[in-house]
Amino acid sequence: MSLPLVAAALIVVLGAVLIRVVNWVWITPKKLERYLRRQGLPGTPYTPLVGDIKKNIKMLMEARSKPISLTDDVIPYLLPLALKMFYPTKNNKRMKAIDKEIDTILRGMVSKREDGEAEHNDLLGILLESSSEESGGNGLSVEEVLRECKLFYFAGQETTSVLLVWTMVLLSHHQDWQERAREEVRQILGDDNDTKPDIESLSHLKVMSMIFYEVRSHLILHKL
Repeated sequence: MSLPLVAAALIVVLGAVLIRVVNWVWITPKKLERYLRRQGLPGTPYTPLVGDIKKNIKMLMEARSKPISLTDDVIPYLLPLALKMFYPTKNNKRMKAIDKEIDTILRGMVSKREDGEAEHNDLLGILLESSSEESGGNGLSVEEVLRECKLFYFAGQETTSVLLVWTMVLLSHHQDWQERAREEVRQILGDDNDTKPDIESLSHLKVMSMIFYEVRSHLILHKL
C-alpha cells in the first residue's frame, strides 16, 4: 500500500475518532443539558471532563482555611441544628406521627403473620423466620425486624424514584421508545383511564421492562 493511501486512511480514522470524542465530550452532554433545562432543571453549566470539580475544590479550600477553633462560640451554629432535629416543630411532629403510623401498620402485619392469617413467602416472612422466637434466641428480634422493614422500604423508595426520574429523562431523549411504550400500554391496558394495572397486566409490558433494564444498566455504568 502506497504512503498516500496509508496517510489518507489514518486521517479518516483519526477524523472518525475525533468526531466520536467530540460527540461524547461535548455534543451529547450539551443536548442532555438542554433537555434538563426544558424540564425545569437548570443546574450548573456543563464543563467538559472536570464538571464542578474546580468549583467544589475552591469551596472546600475556603472552608478549610477558616476552621472553627476550640475557643469559638459554636452554640449559635449547633443550636439551630439541635432545635431543628429535636424541637417539637410542626414538621417534627408530623415525622413522629408518620413513624408511629408505619410502626403500627408493620406490627399489625407481623401479628397477622404470627397468627397464620397471611402467607410467609416474602421479605417480611423471611425476616420473621429468623426472629428470636423461632430460632432459639439467635435471630432477629421483632424490633429488629421492624427496623429492617423500614430500611428496605425507604431505601427501595429512593432507588425507585431515581429509576423513574432517569427513565423520564431518557425517554424524553429517545421519543421513539416513548411512543412504543405508550402504544404498548394502550394495547394491554386500553385507553380507559379508570383501568388499574395489576400483576398480570404488568407482566405483559415487555417494552417497558426493556426500558427499565436499559435505564438500570445506564445508572450502574454511570456510577462506575
